[in-house]
Amino acid sequence: MKNRVPDERGAERRDAVNYTIALSQNRLGLLPVVAYDEESKLFAMDDSSLGFGFFCQPLIYGDEKIQDRVNSFLNQELPTNTVIQICLFRSPDISQQMYEMQDLRNGFRHPIMSRVINEREAFFRQHTFNDLTTRSSQGFFNLGVVQDLKLCITMKVPINNPMPTEKDIEDTKAFMLRMESSLQTVGLMPRPFNAQQYLHFVNNPALKGEACQSHSVLA
Repeated sequence: MKNRVPDERGAERRDAVNYTIALSQNRLGLLPVVAYDEESKLFAMDDSSLGFGFFCQPLIYGDEKIQDRVNSFLNQELPTNTVIQICLFRSPDISQQMYEMQDLRNGFRHPIMSRVINEREAFFRQHTFNDLTTRSSQGFFNLGVVQDLKLCITMKVPINNPMPTEKDIEDTKAFMLRMESSLQTVGLMPRPFNAQQYLHFVNNPALKGEACQSHSVLA
């Protein structure tokens, strides 16, 4: 449902608070989110700004072409005082991969193979917290735990008033699409996240400690 209210000039303005998030200051401190607009995929902040974010696929290699694309992404013209945060961290949360593995076999049931897949999922989940060890004639080996390397890129753009106008939303949405295209060109496979995914992200225990590397850029 979209709520529309007239602004002080009599023009129509969309209320960006379509989906309110009951959330105190998040762990990262960058996105003090108060509401989310499902249509535009934008977050409203309590510091008079609009924000958005992408889950990305970390690159496994780099070359001069990728470096040029990253430089092009970082050097493009941005709205004044735009804040970009890049967060790279290891996480025991492998739920998405497990859901996708099971979804590939949706509707297929086999007395043996279905059990094998379920046992594989249980094995992976068990070793997200318990070390995977093995012993052979060569000795004892500890392979560590199963983890997912996650990359999250968030951005926020200042606006003039706490309540965004239609123009604020349209401009920030256009900026978001431009950033998504740039990240796609780099090869990071960006996926915009919604309110539920945001809450899941900021409550990830892996965001604490040395496993998380976070960097912010002020444009």
